[in-house]
Amino acid sequence: AARAGKRDMADGAERLRAVLAKRGNGSLLRGWRRELDADGSLDVGFLEFCEAARRLSVAVDAEALFGADSPDSLTLEELAPAEGSLVERFRHWMTGTFGGPGEMFIAFEGNPEEGADGKLRLQEFAEGLRAHGFRATTTEINQMFELLDMDDAGWVQMEDVMFLETDRKRREGAILKAKLKHRREYESLLKEVYREDSDRGVPRTHRLALRGWQAASVERLPAVVQERRLQWRRRIQERIQRAGSLFERHLREKHGNAVRAWRQGLDPGARFTVSRADLGRYCRRANVEVEIGYLWKYLDMDNDGQLRLEEFGATHAAALARFRAWAWGSFGSCAASWDRLRGCAEFDSWRSDKTMMHAAFLKAIAAHGWPLRLASEAPAVVSPFGPPLGGQAPGGAQPALDALLCAALDAHGCGLVSRKDLEWLDAWHPPEYLSADPDPAAWEALRAKMLAATGGQPLRAWRHLLDPNDTNFASWPDFVVACHKVGFRGNIGGAWRHLDADTSGSISLQEYDAERSELLASFKEWVEANFGSVEFAFRQMDTDGSGCVAYSELKRTCGRLGWMGNTREIFDLLDIDVAPGKRTLSFKELAFLDSWVPQVDLLPAEASRSSAGTAATGASRQSAAPSFAARSDASFARPLRRKPTSP
Repeated sequence: AARAGKRDMADGAERLRAVLAKRGNGSLLRGWRRELDADGSLDVGFLEFCEAARRLSVAVDAEALFGADSPDSLTLEELAPAEGSLVERFRHWMTGTFGGPGEMFIAFEGNPEEGADGKLRLQEFAEGLRAHGFRATTTEINQMFELLDMDDAGWVQMEDVMFLETDRKRREGAILKAKLKHRREYESLLKEVYREDSDRGVPRTHRLALRGWQAASVERLPAVVQERRLQWRRRIQERIQRAGSLFERHLREKHGNAVRAWRQGLDPGARFTVSRADLGRYCRRANVEVEIGYLWKYLDMDNDGQLRLEEFGATHAAALARFRAWAWGSFGSCAASWDRLRGCAEFDSWRSDKTMMHAAFLKAIAAHGWPLRLASEAPAVVSPFGPPLGGQAPGGAQPALDALLCAALDAHGCGLVSRKDLEWLDAWHPPEYLSADPDPAAWEALRAKMLAATGGQPLRAWRHLLDPNDTNFASWPDFVVACHKVGFRGNIGGAWRHLDADTSGSISLQEYDAERSELLASFKEWVEANFGSVEFAFRQMDTDGSGCVAYSELKRTCGRLGWMGNTREIFDLLDIDVAPGKRTLSFKELAFLDSWVPQVDLLPAEASRSSAGTAATGASRQSAAPSFAARSDASFARPLRRKPTSP
């Protein structure tokens, strides 16, 4: 009876091996992987085995096959001793020769710089084994490749070999990645089905539409979630744009320019800061029907919870700051200059001693040494409310800075400047950069110090010094702190103005380094198109399950999925946490890309058509003047300079 039982067990095992070989297209090892061991653990549990036997219609005594010594699992070596022994011999040789399957794959595949595509074919696999001294026949080499090439594709990738890892933790990570790979393939199929159904536009009640239980699972797919997240961001930006446009139209009709609107409507008490509650109260008093939350996002450029004059009306504020600095240097204060200025205008046809007309005021300050300035020395923007104030500068379309100064001081729009206007200006304490001239030499000196402090990496300098909180914008206070950190004692305001040409009060990555910003935008676009998010991209690029991405892994993935950028440059750009040893990318170094949204990607379709002067693909990504005083009807479609709205 015992001999009969053993014979029956042997017959059942033989039948099972024959079925597995058939299901593996003639390969027992491929059939083992496909039907019993998809995760590559080289064993199968009892319940999984029973389910597979029923699915394959194989009559086998499972209890006898598993045996009393290991009733919970059946190993490959127990089912097929010759093949199992070959696999174990190969694993030990691989570990002793290379250290692990990932290192073996890299050695066999070759250098990514020399055109390696991340795929290892049978011929390369066989040549690699022989070159490194693995003793095996051609049949045995073919069997090992069939074990790796579970899908019979003719080639394998690094994640296909990682199940051979002998280190337990790395092996578990590789098995998890194998499961995730199958899940991604399934999700990719569902995504394509979902998009086809969406493109057809069939109603939910149509017989070809997804059923409720199907749609729920599809809509949770990472790629679909990411697409909806981007659509949500765009809707938010459209609402922000709409709120800002309505508010600007109201202030243009009621007040004429930004500073006048600030003095008469938003800040009549001359506190020079406005809160969100103040803004809401003004809108209620003026009966402005606008969504306050979106309007506040439109106006509060640095997201600090306070709206300041230099944010609200940057162009006019720059003119006021220059005049204030000149008056304090020449007279001790703006108010102290009034009597001296009136003295120059005493024979003018205007006889009032309390006010001066614009022409008389400009004549008086010019007589005391005020340098006549054209708009070429100011931010290159136009007035927000209609035609340029004060006409055009000779040979250009920009108003003279003197005209902006008069318009900003004229609280009632009557063409007059009064002592009270100068006293109001004395109460304001503008930031240093507003009265500074752009100083390229100061910026180059500061940039050299920042690069020296961060190992010569521009993005590392940006993220460690200028934008440590990954808000994707650097504010003036952050900039000052960074200057102190690197010991820069030069012209800080001039260095800032060289970058912040529009005096918006914040610097974007585009302004800091346009070329590398474009590279990052291209890489992010590729990541989202192929993976849905940086998190999923990182998981797929980390083929060895080590928790970090090496350059070879990044190069292989970019080549396979068709990113045309410079892989070495993007790797060096993202690798900001340099440590001794092999350089790798951590998820922390990549994660900021998920929240960083290039401004052009947030705009609706019609907004991407920029106003006059910005008609090129590259130029469309450049930041236009974001401040309230720099916005006109033609500039409502410009990219917003603000912290992107998080999903």
